[in-house]
Amino acid sequence: MNYFAVECGSNYQDHITIVDQDGNRVFENYLNMTYDEMKEQEDLEEFVIAIMDATSDGQDQAIVTLIGDDDVFIWSVIMGVVDDEIRYNLVDWTKDGKKYRYEPLDK
Repeated sequence: MNYFAVECGSNYQDHITIVDQDGNRVFENYLNMTYDEMKEQEDLEEFVIAIMDATSDGQDQAIVTLIGDDDVFIWSVIMGVVDDEIRYNLVDWTKDGKKYRYEPLDK
């Protein structure tokens, strides 16, 4: 099963679930999207705002990465606040045929 990993400042969490204020899971459809599908979502900005609200105090950049069940990166959204506006960039980790993943620190 694909999962999200989020980095913000020196914090890292993986296998996260995104929930609303009532504890309902949201944006689960993003777990099965390709890069092309994700970038066309009408609620992409809502997704970005939800990640920023959950992870950042507005001072740090946040990165959410969709990771496949083989632990290989699929896509990322890099986001931050610039001039009081949330800005974001999209990364397609599969476009060049290479495979990217987190390297364990204990090696």
